[in-house]
Amino acid sequence: MSAPAPIPINTNVGNNTVAGVDEAHDLSPTSAMDRSKMDKLFANRPTPKELQDQGILKGEPNDALAAKKKKLERSMTEDRLDKDIAARPSPEELIKKGILNADENPTA
Repeated sequence: MSAPAPIPINTNVGNNTVAGVDEAHDLSPTSAMDRSKMDKLFANRPTPKELQDQGILKGEPNDALAAKKKKLERSMTEDRLDKDIAARPSPEELIKKGILNADENPTA
């Protein structure tokens, strides 16, 4: 499988628009206004602790496996619940044991 082709951009050369590829690899803001916007955004961004408290960041900031671990734990819990639900007694058994009344039978 090959890498995707670069996305062409339009650039203005004089009065003509020329299609080309941006190969500058520079994503930093070019104008002072853009730079000040970025500085303001970075100054107001939440801390890793705040992101953890909100449940956005799982584990420590540089823990690449934390989200996968959380997903595995959730999947294991779901499997355990599915197993427990499959093994629960039927309404008839609960009526025989006196846990449900006959008029509470959900299958009737």
